[in-house]
Amino acid sequence: MLYTGSAIVDGADSLLQLIKDDLQQSRARYVYEELDPDVFADELLQPAYADVERIAVVLLQASVGPV
Repeated sequence: MLYTGSAIVDGADSLLQLIKDDLQQSRARYVYEELDPDVFADELLQPAYADVERIAVVLLQASVGPV
């Protein structure tokens, strides 16, 4: 289980884009959901976030192997 923030750039969730292929290749069962669409607005003022539209709180629940 992972609870974190993910940068949304051009409408795309950068974390999900980064991990989706790995999850599918490992045949993981997973649920990925956006819990809060816009948090840490003050962070968006930092230069590192210049291209980021918003930061979303996301939850990933994943498992591999027999249940």
